[in-house]
Amino acid sequence: MPDLRHTDQLRQPLQRLRTTQGNRVGKESWSVSYRTADWRRLSVQKRKEVPYCELCGQRDGDVSNPLTADHIQPLSEGGALIVPTFMLRTLCRVCHGKITKHRRTS
Repeated sequence: MPDLRHTDQLRQPLQRLRTTQGNRVGKESWSVSYRTADWRRLSVQKRKEVPYCELCGQRDGDVSNPLTADHIQPLSEGGALIVPTFMLRTLCRVCHGKITKHRRTS
């Protein structure tokens, strides 16, 4: 069962973004949004929970192919930036790139 104790705290930054950006985080604001302290904290939390790539199994520690937290529902498809960790997955940079490329071409 996912830990939902902090869900409201995680939604507060998203509500601030929605207030200033409309209903969705605009494409031009994604890179800025990913630099927020709230996203960094959430990303670190997810990578601690699952310290390996959920697709290829690579463990954390390879500096040439680091792990990242990935939204299961991307922002480009209406996903929220700050979500509970069960709505994220841990991926290595290579697998994340493959998924992103596939999404853009389909």
